[in-house]
Amino acid sequence: MIRVSHLHCGYPGRPVLRDVNLHVERGEFVGILGPNGSGKTTLLLALTGYLRPDSGTITIDGRPLEELSSRQRAQKTAVVLQDSQVRFPYSCAEVVAMGRYPHQDRWRGPTPRDAEVVQWAMECTHTLELADRPISATSGGERQRVMMAKALAQETPILLLDEATSAMDVHWRLKAFELFQQLQRHQRKTILAILHDVNLAAVFCPRLVFLKDGIVAADGPTRDVLTPATLERVYHSPALVYDVPENGTRQVFFVPEEQGTPS
Repeated sequence: MIRVSHLHCGYPGRPVLRDVNLHVERGEFVGILGPNGSGKTTLLLALTGYLRPDSGTITIDGRPLEELSSRQRAQKTAVVLQDSQVRFPYSCAEVVAMGRYPHQDRWRGPTPRDAEVVQWAMECTHTLELADRPISATSGGERQRVMMAKALAQETPILLLDEATSAMDVHWRLKAFELFQQLQRHQRKTILAILHDVNLAAVFCPRLVFLKDGIVAADGPTRDVLTPATLERVYHSPALVYDVPENGTRQVFFVPEEQGTPS
């Protein structure tokens, strides 16, 4: 579904990604991890078409990304960013309804089908109670849930998440990832989630990709790549990895390096 081949990408005077190769099948839930500056967000921006590769190719369903119009890209890929700024006093329901734009006829208004999808998306994200509230009057976590609803209303086969739950408390963060998991399992959505929380990724993502210094440092099933050796190589911090028999996952504890006693 998504194929990245020999991708080199970055910003003027600052190359970031170097020879990145990634193949994601339909219905996969992939966690993208790595330290700050490793290229995670740059990869996401390249997958949306916002950043043009310096070299290499990106294809979606076999079509080169650069051949797709912005409308076609929006029909295939929805994005939830860590901090989405809405500069106008729209209500939360109006923001969610913006997710329907790629599917609407330019000369006609919203259809009953659009209204049904917006209702469903807000129910899934528990944001109906925020429907009439100005988006500017929401907390960071509430705003992220509204932007999740907007992405769901877009009804795309691919969902890209860039620290999409970073402002949520533990309860809502787990609720969000449970929803993503359901969408992956029951609707076969393809989900790529950029995360800093290694343990959250270990619970919900069957496959992990670690980036470091703009290259793929590890890629594979979570139990295979989530090892002390990989974590120390990527994060330069000692790590302990424990199996959790209750749910069959692994969890990580990073060990602070010993420091000398202050004089």
